[in-house]
Amino acid sequence: MHFSFENINTGLPSLLLKKYLADFHLDNGLFEKLAGCGRSRILQKSEHLVLTGPACPLYLVLSGKLKLIDHAGADEWILTDILRPGDFFGDITLSGNGNINRYAEVTSGHTLVWSFNVCTIKRIIKENPSFALVLAHSLGKKLLQAEKKNIGFYHNNTRKRVIDFFQKWAELEGTKSGNKVVLANDLTLTDLAGYVSASRQTIHSILKEFRKSEQLEWNRKKVTVCPSLWEKGS
Repeated sequence: MHFSFENINTGLPSLLLKKYLADFHLDNGLFEKLAGCGRSRILQKSEHLVLTGPACPLYLVLSGKLKLIDHAGADEWILTDILRPGDFFGDITLSGNGNINRYAEVTSGHTLVWSFNVCTIKRIIKENPSFALVLAHSLGKKLLQAEKKNIGFYHNNTRKRVIDFFQKWAELEGTKSGNKVVLANDLTLTDLAGYVSASRQTIHSILKEFRKSEQLEWNRKKVTVCPSLWEKGS
């Protein structure tokens, strides 16, 4: 693994940290304390961050993208979340237990994350209780997303879950090209299957159907999708 650390007070990492903490209206003193208990880390594509163990830090994505991969039993690992700039991950509960078997895999080159020391974060919270709201806000967003996903699993069939996945992906990262949306593809069919809780064979059949109707084209480098895929419903 290759990584480097940046000075906390200068350069792009510090500017990005301020950007993604700006919504929480932290005063300069508190921001400096947070910056002082962390470091920026540059990650290369396909690099893994192991998120198991009591020494797991709290991370904040500053740029790029990562896949959150969880152990699902035996030798099976599944994609459970896609981490984008502004997302916290790692020991987000500050429990220090590290009993969840998971890792994050970098999917874009030159991804930048900020790594916070959990023990120091706890001390800062004791001194500045308002910062607990920052973490609660982030955790609350994740819980709402998970709740929405679970509702979708309960009420929707696999085809609809796949459509919802592409709709959200297009809204967050898509680039318009005529009447279609183009996405840089950093996922595999196995990733998609794990995320929507389906077999790889089922996903292959659904994508084949979408391709025949000219609503979606999938290859290793990009995905081209027509918004009519979700506008017409399932």
